[in-house]
Amino acid sequence: KNMVLKQWQALLPKSMHLVQSGRSDINLWIDFKKGALSSVQSELFIKDLTWQLDKKKQSIPQVSANVAWEVTKNGWQLTGDHIALNLDKTKWPVNKIAIQFDSDQQSYQLYVKTILLDSLKQLNIAWPEQIKSILSYEPHGTLDEVQLKLKDHQCLALLMRFANLGWTGKKTIPQVNNLTGALNWQPEEGRLELDSEQTQIKVAGFPSQTLELLNAAVDWKELNNGLRISVERFALTKPDLTLTLEGAVDQVTPKSLGHIRLDAALTGKNLEQWIALIPDKLLKPKLDLWLKKDIKRIGEGTAKLSINGMAQDFPFDNNNGTFNISAHVDDVDLHITSKWKVITDVEAYLRFNNRDLDVDIVKSNVNGIPMNKANIRIDAIGKNRETLLFKTETEASVKKLIDFVLASPLQNKLSTLKLLNVKGSTLLKLDVEAPLYPENDDILVKGDLTFKNNTVILNHHVGSISLEDVAGGLSFDEKGIKQSALTATAYGYPLDIKMQSVKLPHPYTTILVDGECTMESLKNRFASPIFAYLKGLFAFNATFKLTEDPNDLDSLNVKTSLEGLAINLPAPLGKTHKMQMPLDVNVEFNPKKAIRFKANYNNKLSADIYFDEDKGAFVLQSGEVKLGAAHALDQKKPGLGVVGSLDGFDLPEWKKVFSQLSEGQSNSALLKKLRIIDVKLGKVNLWDQQFDDLTVKAKILPNNDWSLVLEQKNIDANLTYNLPNNLFSGYVKRLKLAKLDVAKTNQSKTKLHPQQIPNLNLRIDNLTIGEMQIGNMTLKTKSTAERLHIDYCQIISPLYQMNMEGQWSQIQNKNRTQVHVRMLLKDLGKNLELWGISPAVDADKGEMEFKGGWNDSMVNFSLSTLNGAMYLKLKNGLISHLSPETEEKLGLGKLLSILSLQTIPRRLQLDFSDLANQGYSFDVFKGNFTIKNGVMNTQDSYLEGPVAYASMKGDLDLVSRVYDLDLSISPHITASLPVVATIAGGPIAGIAAWIANKIISKGMQKIISYTYKISGPWDQPVVQQLKIVKKKMKKKT
Repeated sequence: KNMVLKQWQALLPKSMHLVQSGRSDINLWIDFKKGALSSVQSELFIKDLTWQLDKKKQSIPQVSANVAWEVTKNGWQLTGDHIALNLDKTKWPVNKIAIQFDSDQQSYQLYVKTILLDSLKQLNIAWPEQIKSILSYEPHGTLDEVQLKLKDHQCLALLMRFANLGWTGKKTIPQVNNLTGALNWQPEEGRLELDSEQTQIKVAGFPSQTLELLNAAVDWKELNNGLRISVERFALTKPDLTLTLEGAVDQVTPKSLGHIRLDAALTGKNLEQWIALIPDKLLKPKLDLWLKKDIKRIGEGTAKLSINGMAQDFPFDNNNGTFNISAHVDDVDLHITSKWKVITDVEAYLRFNNRDLDVDIVKSNVNGIPMNKANIRIDAIGKNRETLLFKTETEASVKKLIDFVLASPLQNKLSTLKLLNVKGSTLLKLDVEAPLYPENDDILVKGDLTFKNNTVILNHHVGSISLEDVAGGLSFDEKGIKQSALTATAYGYPLDIKMQSVKLPHPYTTILVDGECTMESLKNRFASPIFAYLKGLFAFNATFKLTEDPNDLDSLNVKTSLEGLAINLPAPLGKTHKMQMPLDVNVEFNPKKAIRFKANYNNKLSADIYFDEDKGAFVLQSGEVKLGAAHALDQKKPGLGVVGSLDGFDLPEWKKVFSQLSEGQSNSALLKKLRIIDVKLGKVNLWDQQFDDLTVKAKILPNNDWSLVLEQKNIDANLTYNLPNNLFSGYVKRLKLAKLDVAKTNQSKTKLHPQQIPNLNLRIDNLTIGEMQIGNMTLKTKSTAERLHIDYCQIISPLYQMNMEGQWSQIQNKNRTQVHVRMLLKDLGKNLELWGISPAVDADKGEMEFKGGWNDSMVNFSLSTLNGAMYLKLKNGLISHLSPETEEKLGLGKLLSILSLQTIPRRLQLDFSDLANQGYSFDVFKGNFTIKNGVMNTQDSYLEGPVAYASMKGDLDLVSRVYDLDLSISPHITASLPVVATIAGGPIAGIAAWIANKIISKGMQKIISYTYKISGPWDQPVVQQLKIVKKKMKKKT
């Protein structure tokens, strides 16, 4: 009892373990027979046993057992039962062991009831090398009823059951857990039975798989002609797979897999996961890749496999064996090749015979296309020329069919189809041949599209065209469109369409369209303001050229005589519908790079313009617009040039057109790209101004301003235009304008916006209107989106000086013009002569000021909306030579005409008729006027002269040209007679008048004032005397 085991270390061989601690209780019975030891029996209890081996400590907390040893007939036997073992915190089940030694055969037979592999491998035991290699896989689980027979360190037999057996995997050995079964092994035969649940198998590089059931029975036996392996049964199940197999393999030798006879059945879901387990080296790389990458999903399927033949002859090319697979699969997704769009929801019947795979698809879907008639074949698999053959014939939505074809390697070859948006269905026949071997990457395609009165919309960056009733066929292959014969209608008129791909020297596709079109149909389809000027029917030929090189330019060429089309534009572009004026338009374009536009219109106008792509938009890079018969040239210099000559050019008419075409649009981008203008215009009409042989030259300066030179007999201008500030500045040496027809100008309302008028800073010398010498003008204006400000306007001539400022506003389409005019006059008579008015009124000097405006634009002056205030003052004047014609020309001078003695009854003249012939002089005329809607009103106008004082009140209607005035005249009789006489007859007559004055003054009544009502039209006024105020004169003694 309580033996210290360390004290017994000396009794152990030195090679044994080094006992470090532990205590033991032992009951021992020993039998001797005939002087020799015959048996030993003991009850053993050991606690806290610790030993060391190779510097590693190991301990057993507790072990107890009944152990017996006895001599047998052929050797000895060691047995143990009731073995209770605690090892590394693991309590083993009560165990049994037995060791029998046969001295005759020098063999050992071992028996262990239970072995816990997890616990056992923790012991620091000097295992043999063979055992160490097994332990490197870290086996775990339980071995039961283990029987082992050894001789000469070799295993002669092994029999055992195992439960929850498992081990870690390595490159070629999968990791396994929860394996249950039995093994009977002998060197030349054996049997393995498995009956496992929830078995886990993990193959390196693949997800772990859990088998709900793994049941198998396999026998093997070494025969004279080799090893026979018999699979009595093999079944594995998991939620998405059931596999059964039976058969045998005979004649297996180290050099041969022998003869295989196997039959298998499979049912499962998500079967694509098992394709990944096919060894990489079993198939050619491209075929292996197609199976593992292009077969995306196998939703469910059933299959039967049969193989019979020598393994070395597989797959039995010489018909010396059979290899067959028949299967039904559903919910399959696959690619014809990885570059083709996936075919989904496939239901198919699959047959594999030796090397040939044949798949009949009875149902599938390609991007919404039902494809219920298709076949896939791969022949001669493994012979280095594997080729996938795909055939289908289906009728479906054209758009979806085209999308399917374009989502394939044909997308570049058939890029033309990208332009088509097709409504309706069509028939597609398609054959695809895709090599699955390394040396060939060429995919061969043959297809036919049959249109059946479809609607096709041709979408392109140039524009969209809608085609109806498209019928005919289109054939294509892997190189592009082979041919087509299509008919269609566009906007109600028939078209013939031909398409073909050309490969050499550079691949492209042409689309030829011949047809007719009306402008009315185009107006209904396209919103373009230019169509308002076009009317009629015309024939055309259009050629699209679409390249496959993304770096190359596509092109569109349109040719037409325009016969039948009326173009209601000003000369030189306008034409009648009967005239032929050929138009040739060629557009070369690359949506990602550039556009080149070339056109020629009847040798009167041509263009060659190049646009570059910039951030998703096309920006003009260079170009030329040529006026006249010569053709525009390809310009290398940046910017746009406008050159050439025209016989005639009506600028106002073209401005109307331009205003309508550009309404709501900004043309600043085009102006920024202009580089040079050099144009000679034979006849130019500008607001009824005719400029013949006008030369216009413009060029951009180093500071990006524009220099503009206008040369003609009536104009000589050198101007500068600053684009950022939209400012015209410069010097006009000479400007002669024809006489303006104000009435006509007022009748033609010009649609103009303040922002359309540039900012101005001009000096104009020698400004002449008609025969009128206006003088020198200085003008400064500033424009905004809603206002035009006249900051400064001054006109200086020898006879007058005028200053004006004001503004024109346009807010919410409502116009208002306001001006402030100040005018200083020198010699009114000569000014009236200058303005073409007979000088019925003359004055040494005068001044006028007007502040007001009208409800219209500045160029559309309107008397009917004129409102404001005016002040007029004249000094040292004379009214003479009055007549109705003079009044008509005088305009505002009618105010003075009314005060003329010719409009007063002769009695006011005191019978001095010669006075009227000579005129009426005045010292000052002054008046303030208010103007409301074109009616002038004054309450304080008066004229002070040597003969009389006249005051005026009332209205002058400038619109209706009607008087409504009250005139009061107070003569200065005594003061006037000498003056009148002097005027009439000189100094002698003056003396006579003075004598008469003395006589009259003795008894006459003195007239204080006369009052008149003046009404009616200006050319025939009605003058009515209202009253005469008299005063009795007292006689003087």
